Amino acid sequence: MKNHLKNMKNEIGTQYGQDRQTCINLENDLIKRTMVVNNIGMPILEKLVNKETGFNWALGNRKCNRFVKVNEELQTSLMGENWHIENTMTNTLANGSTELAVTMAHSSGTMVTQFTTCFPGTAVIQHRCRVENKGTQPFYGLVSFDPLNFTIAHPDDLHVHTIRRDRYCLNSQLLNKELVIRGGNWNRPENAGWIVLENKKEKEYLYIGVEWEREWEISINPVGKGVEISFSVVRYSKNLYPGEAVDSPAIFVGLAHGDLDIAVNKIHEYLCKYVFPPIHENFPWTAYDIWSTDSECVEDIILEELDFAAELGIEVFYIDAAWWAGSSIKGQGAWGLGLGNYEEDLRKFPNGLKYISDRVHKKGLKFGLWVDPMIIDEQWLTSGKIPDRWLVKQDGIISSLDLKLNDWPKVIQICTGCPEVKEYLLEMLSNLVERYSLDWLKWDDSAFAQPFCNRSDHGHQSGDGNYEALKGKYEICEELIHRFPNLVIEQCGYPARLDYGLARYIRSNWLSDASSPAKHVRGNMEIASYIYPASYNTAWIIQDKEILEESDPMKLDTIVRSRMMGLFGLGTLNGQLSERASLWPLPVIEAIKRNLVHYKQFRHLLSQDVYHLSPFQEDEKNWQVISFVARGKEEAVVFCFRGNSENSEVNIKLRGLSIEKDYIIRSLNTYSEVKINGRTLMEKGLVVKLEHPDMSEILLLKCK
Repeated sequence: MKNHLKNMKNEIGTQYGQDRQTCINLENDLIKRTMVVNNIGMPILEKLVNKETGFNWALGNRKCNRFVKVNEELQTSLMGENWHIENTMTNTLANGSTELAVTMAHSSGTMVTQFTTCFPGTAVIQHRCRVENKGTQPFYGLVSFDPLNFTIAHPDDLHVHTIRRDRYCLNSQLLNKELVIRGGNWNRPENAGWIVLENKKEKEYLYIGVEWEREWEISINPVGKGVEISFSVVRYSKNLYPGEAVDSPAIFVGLAHGDLDIAVNKIHEYLCKYVFPPIHENFPWTAYDIWSTDSECVEDIILEELDFAAELGIEVFYIDAAWWAGSSIKGQGAWGLGLGNYEEDLRKFPNGLKYISDRVHKKGLKFGLWVDPMIIDEQWLTSGKIPDRWLVKQDGIISSLDLKLNDWPKVIQICTGCPEVKEYLLEMLSNLVERYSLDWLKWDDSAFAQPFCNRSDHGHQSGDGNYEALKGKYEICEELIHRFPNLVIEQCGYPARLDYGLARYIRSNWLSDASSPAKHVRGNMEIASYIYPASYNTAWIIQDKEILEESDPMKLDTIVRSRMMGLFGLGTLNGQLSERASLWPLPVIEAIKRNLVHYKQFRHLLSQDVYHLSPFQEDEKNWQVISFVARGKEEAVVFCFRGNSENSEVNIKLRGLSIEKDYIIRSLNTYSEVKINGRTLMEKGLVVKLEHPDMSEILLLKCK
């Protein structure tokens, strides 16, 4: 698909007065954006068009706010309108996309370059900006540099959809006043960087993706006939000295027509084509996560569990926390003891982790380890292994956590905004991957609820420590993937949940340690599937009351299947080998075994289109039905959960199928098959019956 870029100067005429204008178009076959910049450097979004329908989101004739915000007490020179277009440049990137760079220059020597990129085959434009000091004087008090700032028309029925990362819920509301959406603070996540605007009358959707974890906000503000949309980094301040530059986070904006699920699938399609690392064969893999703070027979038991996992059909076997020398052996799950040591614990693994890795690979499985790079046991500071200049400090106070519980030490945090820390962690992690032939790295992003590091003596300024620390973490991940292209990095940590900033590097999202009961997991997985394709979202079966007390095979199927709307696995949660899966009741193991065979038949569909046919409700009074459909429409899988509904049957109108083809539908409960036309399935529906509450069904559809 050809990208078209047009850059022309013309006289716009009376609509914008008689000032000379610069009109800049960026478009492909699916989307068109026209910006008009007047002779004093004020930009106007003239057109933002979904070319499939011709719908134009832009209001036109409304100036955007300035892309650079300053502390007015420190810096006043940028508050005027002494701006002009310095140059425009275009570049065709390796993936076939077209990048447009428009540089605005200020009389003070400050330059702001807006980069916008249009991608073949998607109605998406990515935005980012760079601020440079080309002058001779410092630029004091830069508090925001905004890659996204434009105005759209305001219909009466404009709704905004957002998702909370801290409690996994979809919020939808009519826009009738300013809405400020925040990403959250350090270790205090709020909203995901996923925002969808819906024009209900026209069935048009504008979606925004923020490739940054925290300390940002998006304002969606109705003003007159328009809606001003702007992105800002927050709690940020930087002095920009001559010759220095700073880059903003990347934001993508796209258009769709139809309904929310269609918009979601357009987002996922863009991510799969242009953002995510290449998908591995047979992904998502089935996984077993095990760890131990026990003192006896750890290696022997873990190797026995490896044999069990291989027989079960598991494909990734990895050791979670407490594998390092000096780790806890009191059996109380104190994973912080010794944290920051990258040498193996030979008390637990007398033959070494390389021996474990070789045994795992010999079984045909992949091997991994857990890390929490930014948190360390305080002993490494007092021993001198970690210098004080690497630590996160807030107003001179070391960022720390002291639980005073069992075997827990006081733990402290090192700052990835410090170049020395970045280099150190990159080498430690790279050595782990090489030494133990790792296929999988589970990166826990645990942190403390402190604002950010505001010291100014180890590589960042006092006001930009949070920003630089997050940037540093991304840079480590980027280099790891560059060095080890096949490495799977799993995001594991409360603050980094469903972060689009990590999307270029990770292949798995751990959703929550609260991995039970089954209905809670289903709710999490459904919400997560709006942001990332389901194949990226991970939840385990763990030892809990639900699996220990349930014996009904059909209800056990439901418990297992509730984790199969994503990357499926088993795990120990509290660092005790008594939790290991081989000790679970036999009916549970049998349920896992039979459903794993089915999972491998449909798991490839979890990265395809998703349709939330009957969304999850906490009280489960309605059925939950979600389907995943191949983009070529040739096959699909449908998950049906009755929950607590009083209705023993439901009529499901499927979506995304071919109206011209017949489908063979196979029940994984009864193994019966029936042939039904795609048009009938979508227009009249399919009746599914489940005799008792808490039962489930999985249907496999394939074109005849």
